[in-house]
This record gives sequence, structure tokens and C-alpha cells, in this order.
Amino acid sequence: MKTAVLFAAGAFAAAALAAACSDPIDAGGEPSQDETYQDPLDVKDEAAPGSFDDLYRRVIVSSCSGQAGLCHNGQFEPNLSTPALAWANLVERPSLEKTDRHRVTPGDSKHSLLIDKLRNRDVISQMPLGAKPLEEADVAAFEQWIDGGALRRPDAEPIEPIDNPPEEPTLGVFDPQNERLDVSGSATATPGSEVVLRMTTHDFETPDDQVPYALFILETAYGDTVVIDPTAPVGQDYVAYATFDPNGPDLGTEQFNWEYHWVVPDEVTLYLVDGGQSTVPTAGMSFLLVGGYGDNSPGGGAMALTFTLDALRIQQ
Repeated sequence: MKTAVLFAAGAFAAAALAAACSDPIDAGGEPSQDETYQDPLDVKDEAAPGSFDDLYRRVIVSSCSGQAGLCHNGQFEPNLSTPALAWANLVERPSLEKTDRHRVTPGDSKHSLLIDKLRNRDVISQMPLGAKPLEEADVAAFEQWIDGGALRRPDAEPIEPIDNPPEEPTLGVFDPQNERLDVSGSATATPGSEVVLRMTTHDFETPDDQVPYALFILETAYGDTVVIDPTAPVGQDYVAYATFDPNGPDLGTEQFNWEYHWVVPDEVTLYLVDGGQSTVPTAGMSFLLVGGYGDNSPGGGAMALTFTLDALRIQQ
């Protein structure tokens, strides 16, 4: 099995080239007298009390990431090996253990996994793992920082909501009775039989049943694309739009809840890679299965794609 993921954002912000014109350097190369130049590489050693950098230096370094051997020095998620990485990997980043919450939700310490882990509140393991729990004053300091907005520095701008991209789907081929056909390799079917193409979806901000679209595409080993939905307009008939099934088969942590039913025809029409078309018998063919879905993120949404080689073989 080979998979690939693609995230396609609707629009990207253009670089602000005009900002270069405001650099406080005049034509003679001397700094303007009425401007104060801020060196972007000027790193300050002091950290404001209660700031994230202060918490990082006082607590995280000694308990979680300050040296090789501590879990979050780059060996395990989240990577807390520097203050910048720690802040970026905690704030508004989805939790792996509790998928309904962020590691840190600004303004809401009660629904932040970081506090759950520090307080051993309905979690698999308390942090720091295998070490003495943090002092109550330190845990309370993290709660105060989160409830105050989880800012990197006290003078920082409020955090803009982060849209986390959708996760790569898992694809599966089933029969109409929801028996999976591709558990131990390629699924097989015969002309005239029905197969159900299924996928999982998971986006932190978009519930599964509100995913705006999910689709399947079948291709041959040569890259030719199958006309899978002859009822669709020409040029769009190679895309099979899935429907949501709240009772789809359970995969454990995820559910195959988007489906498309396909009755294998005796013949299929192919859009050839050279631009032509061809109608060929289906028996004996092997298909690559592509699946993808979008989320409701601002700016047009993002899409996650994956594919499975040799997913479906049609027997003679």
C-alpha cells in the first residue's frame, strides 16, 4: 500500500514587499535619526514572570525537555525542545490522546489536555511520566497562563484561531453487507457485482457529518481514469461523490462513514492519459483507488487525499 497526502488551501496571503520600503535606512546608508531599528536576532535573556518563556525555563526545561533522555526533548510528540517549538506544538494543536480537545485551548484550562496530563485527570498517564508530579503552584501557573490567553509574551497580540488541516483518510473496499474485502490484499469482484468504496474522515474543526464533500476516483495501472458515474456530466463522470453513512463499519478510533456504491459494469470507459477515450471490458482489470475529502476551513477549505495501489481487481 502506498499513500500520499495533499493539503490545498483556498488562498495564500501575498508577501508584503512594501514593508521593505519602511526600513529605517536612508539613501546614504545611515539609520534615520527619528527611527529605532529593532534587530530581529536580538534575543532577550529575561522572561516576564508568568509568561510562557518563564514557565518554560522554570518548569518545562527541568521536567520535560531540558536534556537528552527527557521525553519531549525531540524524541516524542509534542516536541518541547525549545520555547518556540514548545509554544507552537502546544497552543491550539489537537491532542493525540483526547481527540476532542487541543493540548492548550487559549482561555480554557479546563478543556486543555496539558492540564489534564499534569493533574492526572482522566488520562492514560500523568506527566511528567515516571517522575514526581509538578508542584501545585506550577500547575496553577500553567492554568493561569492558559486562562489569560496562552500568549507567548504578555504583550503579544491575541492568538488567531488556527485551522488544523484534515487528516489523511483510510480507504476500504466492502461488500453490501459491510464485509471488508481488502483486509489481506486486493479486493476482488466480478462484473455485475456491487462493491462499496468507503473512507474515514477526521478534521478537528469539522464534524464528520459536516464535511462538505468526499470523493473517490478509480485509475488503471497506466494512469487512465475510469468513468465511474455515467450519470454525471461529461468531464465530471470520473469522480464518485460519496454520501455520509452514520452507521458505517468501525475502525476503532475512526469510522468508515463515507461511502459510494458501485455496481461493476461489463465494460468501462476510460479517460486515457494521452487525452483520448477508450471503452474496454472490465474483467481482468485492476484499479488504483483514490479517496479525498475537504474541510470547512476559512479561505476555501483544505483537502486531504490518499490512494491505495491495486485496491480492486475484477475477476474474469
